[in-house]
Amino acid sequence: MYLKPTYLQKFEEILVIGDVHGCYDELQMLLKKANATSPSVLKIFVGDLVRKGPKNLEVLSYIRNNSESCLSVRGNNDEKCLIRLYSAQASSNYTLKTHDKWMVGLSPADLEYIEDLPYTISIPSLNAIIVHAGFIPGIPIEKQHPWTLMNIRDIDQDSECPGGYRPIVKKFAGQPWASKWKGPQHVYFGHDNKKKLQLYPFATGIDTSCFRGNYLTGLFISGFRAGAFVTQNALKPYHYDY
Repeated sequence: MYLKPTYLQKFEEILVIGDVHGCYDELQMLLKKANATSPSVLKIFVGDLVRKGPKNLEVLSYIRNNSESCLSVRGNNDEKCLIRLYSAQASSNYTLKTHDKWMVGLSPADLEYIEDLPYTISIPSLNAIIVHAGFIPGIPIEKQHPWTLMNIRDIDQDSECPGGYRPIVKKFAGQPWASKWKGPQHVYFGHDNKKKLQLYPFATGIDTSCFRGNYLTGLFISGFRAGAFVTQNALKPYHYDY
């Protein structure tokens, strides 16, 4: 998805918001704290709108019903939601786990919304791009695999791989992909909650683990508050080990 200047001129500010994971109450508190409830503030979410938190349906409903000023990219947990629900619908042998049973409450409009989530949102006028997880450095964005966009955290050097790096699954075994990203676009991303806030010359990670009891983060990237962070502490830990 590309946001053109003619679209952006409707907004006074742009606020990028980290992984919500169903933490609806904290989201509302953050928006009020940031004075960002108005349609004049464009809210862009880095994905993982749902799963692991307590009010997944409420988060989806809010963002869908305010679509004139709310956009989101697709996160790996949004993708898992579709895969698991459709698997349960397709086979009587597939049973949703207890922590995923909320998915049966998704409306057709909710499912259509998740299905239509883009992998990236580009803002050429700001030289910025929003993605859930990240990119492999050295590979053009348009040639990155969807798995990478939703799942990458760390990389290792590998001269036999495109770009000279390969993604690795084992946590903290390599280097954060963002530490090697050379632009030119500045990337705003989430997904990597264990590293919390990540600040690099060409990449900013804002998954600060609200669902684990830490806090939700927003970052203004346009308008008179550009560069300012806003945070909201979690009301409690919600995470289950799965």
